[in-house]
Amino acid sequence: MSSVEIATNPFLGVIDNNDYRTPIDLINKTIATNLSAVFGYKTYSQDDLLYSNLQSQVNFFQEIDIRSGAGLAPLGYVSATSTGATSVHKPVGIVTPGYGLPYFASSLTETKNNFLFNVAALSYQDKQNKLGSDYITPLSIAKQLGFNVITPVSKKELELTSLLAVALATLSNSNSTIHLFDGLTSTRSFSTLNSNIDNSESLIANLAKTLGNEPSFDAILKGFNEQAGSQLTKFQYSGPSNPEVLFVTYGTTESELFGSVLPTLSVRVPLPFDTNEFVNSIPSSVKKIVIIGQSLNENHAVPSSLRLDVSSALFFHGRKNISIQEHIYQPDFVWTTREVSNIANQFDVKTVSATAQRGKHALFYLPDDSKFINIPATLVKILASTTNDIQFSTKFNNSVHSGTFEADIAVGNIETGAASADFILVQDINLLNHLDIVNAIKENGTIVYLADRDITKYPQQFIADLITKKITLVIVDPTEYEDDIDSLVALIQGQFYQSGLQLANSQIQSKIVSNLSQEQIHDILNANEDSEEYQFSIFTDSSLPKPEFSEEVREQLPSFFQADSFKPNNIKQQQAIVNDPPSITSTITELTKRLAFKEAYHVEKKLRPDLPLIKNHVIKVKENRRLTPVDYDRNIFHIEFDISGTDLTYDIGEALGIHARNNEQQVLEFLQSYGLDPEQIVQVPNKDQPQYIESRTVLQVFVENLDLFGKPPKKFYESLIPFAKDEDEKKFLQDLITPGGALELKNFQEVEFYSYADIFARFPSVRPGLADLINIIAPLKRREYSIASSQKMHPNEIHLLIVVVDWVDKQGRKRYGQASKYISDLKIGQELVVSVKPSVMKLPADPKAPVIMSGLGTGLAPFKAIVEEKLWQKQQGLEIGDIFLYLGSRHCRQEYLYGEVWEAYKDAGIITHIGAAFSRDQTQKIYIQDRIRENLDDLKVAMIDQKGSFFLCGPTWPVPDITSALEDIIAADAKERKVKVDLNEAIEELKETSRYILEVY
Repeated sequence: MSSVEIATNPFLGVIDNNDYRTPIDLINKTIATNLSAVFGYKTYSQDDLLYSNLQSQVNFFQEIDIRSGAGLAPLGYVSATSTGATSVHKPVGIVTPGYGLPYFASSLTETKNNFLFNVAALSYQDKQNKLGSDYITPLSIAKQLGFNVITPVSKKELELTSLLAVALATLSNSNSTIHLFDGLTSTRSFSTLNSNIDNSESLIANLAKTLGNEPSFDAILKGFNEQAGSQLTKFQYSGPSNPEVLFVTYGTTESELFGSVLPTLSVRVPLPFDTNEFVNSIPSSVKKIVIIGQSLNENHAVPSSLRLDVSSALFFHGRKNISIQEHIYQPDFVWTTREVSNIANQFDVKTVSATAQRGKHALFYLPDDSKFINIPATLVKILASTTNDIQFSTKFNNSVHSGTFEADIAVGNIETGAASADFILVQDINLLNHLDIVNAIKENGTIVYLADRDITKYPQQFIADLITKKITLVIVDPTEYEDDIDSLVALIQGQFYQSGLQLANSQIQSKIVSNLSQEQIHDILNANEDSEEYQFSIFTDSSLPKPEFSEEVREQLPSFFQADSFKPNNIKQQQAIVNDPPSITSTITELTKRLAFKEAYHVEKKLRPDLPLIKNHVIKVKENRRLTPVDYDRNIFHIEFDISGTDLTYDIGEALGIHARNNEQQVLEFLQSYGLDPEQIVQVPNKDQPQYIESRTVLQVFVENLDLFGKPPKKFYESLIPFAKDEDEKKFLQDLITPGGALELKNFQEVEFYSYADIFARFPSVRPGLADLINIIAPLKRREYSIASSQKMHPNEIHLLIVVVDWVDKQGRKRYGQASKYISDLKIGQELVVSVKPSVMKLPADPKAPVIMSGLGTGLAPFKAIVEEKLWQKQQGLEIGDIFLYLGSRHCRQEYLYGEVWEAYKDAGIITHIGAAFSRDQTQKIYIQDRIRENLDDLKVAMIDQKGSFFLCGPTWPVPDITSALEDIIAADAKERKVKVDLNEAIEELKETSRYILEVY
């Protein structure tokens, strides 16, 4: 039994597990006794994912690869055994992931045999490297073949729907049947799923006797409900009796989440779609239907197939009084209760209170080869021995940090998903570069990090977010426990029980699984950060160092991982067997051999081989225009790129990641002073996939890969000490990294602004070799800039608004922000590498909802895109709401950015009001918040009465003042209505419902 099997299945080998199982276990248990044979088709990443517990339960089982002509083997089996013609025989089952169903179309088009298809809605999206639950592909094939489709609307009815599918496949002489369910949650989520049908074989046999030959779908459904004591219908309504807005959903997870908090009509039988029963299931009070429609098309203007079915049903039954709107989502979208609430607010609908929260939620993020990967499963196994109210799920992401494992533990009745964890454990500080950990945790929660205890090494934004949400940070350095792993494991378990479940120490001691004695466990539980034996650091929001920020727009990271595999990354296993890694340098002859015999040396030619995990595009500069006067002290410029001929797409609010380069002349000067040959060939392992070797010149590496002119962290100075040949320089570096050297180090970083190159000039005896040099200089990171255009208005262009970051250091040198200077120097026709990054800044779903925008300086970029999108909506004949634009800068003449554009849109009736605040054009300074307060009455109507959205983009410093102005709007409304309002709670609610959106840096 491997560690991975234990990590993903806490109940493996457990005889009495209180009915803890995955949905796929229950489905397979139900169908196994009612099928004559099963053909299992392999799944991406894990062949037997959908039938691992089914093979031993059926009389005949055959495993097959998915390929053209799939379905021929089951057809041949049916023909040879003559089992498919009559209703009294058990049908043949086909188990396949949803993306495999198109391969059956050609072979099953003309067949008269009935099969039971057990289909997991599953897809792998190559572009995004993500797994998703794709219902669209199997539904389209089912419609083409004329198959029945049954989909459970909750996990609790999986046994019934799978058995209903068996009944249809057994008794219907006209159609095969597909049981279609969520492919991700069904295979990796454990909870208590009880079996309620004792003898399913008898139930099917009784149905056959009762219904006779060739019963209809409706007759089978009615008879099934009578035999099983169930109440399954084609459509399931949940909610109040008289809603005005109705949400229509399809899919197990979607229906479960929406149905718990909103008036929801869930589709259980999408094929055949019964228009009469659908219309009769709609409460008579409904005036608007919102479709939650899945689509494979990235163009959200294209209606989903569910919307087409609903529209047709309403049209044919004359229900013209009901309007239809739709929210489109992609298969890789991760549903949470929070997302449901946000969507509801977009359509101006309040969610009803779900069952009171009375539980705890914990997340674990570990490298997939971690020594501690089994800890979450161990905790679940212990908890499950005393309760049946636990949910446990796992994910693998092979792309993030070369392989990461996520475990999710929910105890009690709680909301799971983003921003809901009480406790998070993370191993490896580098995961902070891939995941917004703090956004996945509740306020006052606890994060335990198994990493370096030096808080100065943690990203500034991470520290700021901890302070904002009042998170307690516990850091334990595993290297300090190398000789005592048992104590470290016990300490981790103790932190989970103490901080995550908030149990008393007296309760905890008996729960810890360890080789240690009870006395040793007691000492660990009662240790503190000052204990000599058990070292860890605890930081509260008041004890964390105050963060500092640059003007660069920070990269927006996801709040949770997206699964891209069902197993760990095998790259690490492959790397472990590499006996003779190539040298870092190579001669021209060796390089020529590698290029000439690519297959033998596994050589690939790529645009940027150091960026294998990002969807990159090569685009060209179309226009580069400075907006501020040449003699003005700030260079703010507008740049346009030509994206024609690429597959680059972007949406409102998204950011463009620029993979900038260092100045080549400055790099050459450094290489010459350091004594390196710029034309020397370097062979280095790829930083994310070390089994791949990149061949580059030294010049390429220092221009494209290394942040040579960036600011070094403390760790860099520490790494230089072994290379210092001069004793005075070595002593200086040693003192620099001590607590006593903190002031001097701060001077180096914040006053002198020393770069990596400067430090090598400052310490001439420090000369690491080329291999060490490449390892200790940080890699160049892409910089994100808010997109300033709408692709609907500019289908082949993408626009940015950027300020060149510059300053003069103590030596009188003009210094620049690396990325902004690089972009400002780009010439028309020049190519560069870019990628698109999603954003929280989204327009309201209803075009009539007002939009209030506040932008300082280059923070106006996304608002230009929003206004262009609004113009496009109006050109399509849609009614758009009021648009209020508030902008701020120092001087009107020099910094009225896009001024002529705003005025033109105002004259055209797109922008309702422009509130421009130029702080230094008069004696008394005027700011954005002053302009906002001038329009309180209009803004109260737009924001409160008409449910508008408020956007703020720009630097962080004006956020409190502008938030205060927004509070004045809320207070004015409360005063008018003569009610008391908690302004802090009101602001937080606006943020939670995506009606107050901040994009600040």
